[in-house]
Amino acid sequence: DGILNFMDKYEDKLTPERKDRVLDFLFDKVLRTAAGTRSKVLRSLIPAHPAKLATVKKLGGTFQYRNPDLVKSPKWLKKHCRCVDNIKGGQSTIPNAGRGAFAIRSIAKGGVIAPTPLLHIPDGDILNMFELNKVPDDAQGGDSTIEADFDKPIGKQIIANYVFGHPESSMVLYPVGPVVNLINHKAGTEANAELRWSTLMENDYDWHDLNPEDLVDGDDMHRFGLIIEFIAKRDIREGEEIFLDYGPEWTQAWDKYMKLYNSEYSDKSTTWPLRASDVKEQYKQSPLKIPTELTEESYPEGITTACFVETEDQIDGRPKTNADGKAIERWAGPLEYSEYEGIHFHLCDVLERKEVEGGAFNYTVMVHAKSEQIQVEDVPHHAVTLVDKPYHSDLHTRDAFRHPIGFPDGIFPQAWRNRNRR
Repeated sequence: DGILNFMDKYEDKLTPERKDRVLDFLFDKVLRTAAGTRSKVLRSLIPAHPAKLATVKKLGGTFQYRNPDLVKSPKWLKKHCRCVDNIKGGQSTIPNAGRGAFAIRSIAKGGVIAPTPLLHIPDGDILNMFELNKVPDDAQGGDSTIEADFDKPIGKQIIANYVFGHPESSMVLYPVGPVVNLINHKAGTEANAELRWSTLMENDYDWHDLNPEDLVDGDDMHRFGLIIEFIAKRDIREGEEIFLDYGPEWTQAWDKYMKLYNSEYSDKSTTWPLRASDVKEQYKQSPLKIPTELTEESYPEGITTACFVETEDQIDGRPKTNADGKAIERWAGPLEYSEYEGIHFHLCDVLERKEVEGGAFNYTVMVHAKSEQIQVEDVPHHAVTLVDKPYHSDLHTRDAFRHPIGFPDGIFPQAWRNRNRR
């Protein structure tokens, strides 16, 4: 603005040549002094010709001037883009349903609630879980290995409750868009959302003509080529929960399951087993148990300890191996919250405990890494937590309800209906 005001003020006294010289002076002397090392970057953004400065201002700045194709009109955005922030998670209004999805703003009938790419899984049986058995391995000196008994499926992974499926197809489709997995079921007119295929160019309609088996092969299939959209069946108010009709097959499966559940668990004295998430708050400030205490009162069944651990060598003068020949190392991290990642997380046994300054606790633990056990000293309390033992969480509950969400029959491609073929 200052440069343009100066040019306008002395318009009748400045020839084009003098305007160029004034601009060169401002760039070479004033800008370099004011911006220092950033002057080259700023210089590259501003047009060298004085006449183009007014265009920069008219467009709204140097970014729009240098990148005119990056600024899109509302009409273009409506055609080629979709908002993904129309819904948020919250406590569902359905009792005992857990979380649900809620409208952040009002959505008119026919409007897009949320788009979501779909991960195509040509054979839903890949989600099956199987009985695990110990099998002696003579080649390993009698040690046993764990193998899955593929003749004994015991249910499906919990992801089966979040995929879309069709009774005439082996294929299931997992939605990966934000928050859409929280959309709960209500039947018929109580549902305020429905599904349709997206009109976005990234939704590849050619895939609708391919068999599920063909969607496995080829480099072009290793991408998200399918997109659906949740559409408002009626006007939806801000803060209203979003519901989708999961379809008749899902409803029948749920009613059948609840009838069986109520008949087997009608005894109100039946209690659900405690999980790590129920217990860990109790030990957030209280000391974790050592072996002598566990013999008197153990943690609830299926719960054990785990640690976030990075180690360094033991200091000189201290034992570097224990009585069993296991290495002894010192805790060295993680030191930052952002570093508390799965790569540093291991099951462990708390061996010893000592109180440190401020009333906190440090522990000596035996870490069960993949290929070895390591004794680690001076592990702080905040780096140790309670977890569900493998295969003991609610995710692995036997006979839990598992059923895909029904994909609308009217828009499910004929080529994918491979279960009725002869």
